[in-house]
Amino acid sequence: VRPVSPIAFGAVGDGVADDTAALKKAFETGRTVDGQGKTYGVQSFTMTLSGNQRAHLLGCTIKHLAPDSGVFGSVASKVLEFVSSGGGYVQLDRSVKIDRNGNNVTPTVLADLKLNQGVRCVGAFRNVKIDCEVTGNNPGECIKIDGAETYSCETWVHDCFYPHSSVVTNDVLEGIVTQYQTHPT
Repeated sequence: VRPVSPIAFGAVGDGVADDTAALKKAFETGRTVDGQGKTYGVQSFTMTLSGNQRAHLLGCTIKHLAPDSGVFGSVASKVLEFVSSGGGYVQLDRSVKIDRNGNNVTPTVLADLKLNQGVRCVGAFRNVKIDCEVTGNNPGECIKIDGAETYSCETWVHDCFYPHSSVVTNDVLEGIVTQYQTHPT
């Protein structure tokens, strides 16, 4: 089965336009989504998978257009979020980059920090495979996998931080967070 491109569903792929709806439509086909080397802007992306549905992404950058929309200590803004209602598969290939701080916001005081997550997979997935690059100078988890039956991560997480005190530093990284897994690989 041939991959689909978000461009076929109306995406611009310039990293400035909001391509959230087009990206979601491409995933809803159930086919591999090939980003064709473009940069897709998203406000916040959430997709629910069940049964044998899958989300497979390759060849692109996903840029968060609203990295300063989360609330520190509370609600996180998500760049890519996949939720399982029972089953489903997620795969982000090595050719994918997630940019959590698309606007290059540089916080200098704790009150300016906005929480966001790069990739979040939550629920009873059959398998989650995250092999992409995740970056972005914002607090929050770069990758969070919560409840997958099996998962694997061969990722490159960099230039991210998670402050655990009132002092803003770029020293404490909460890169990959996993919990409630059945069989990590």
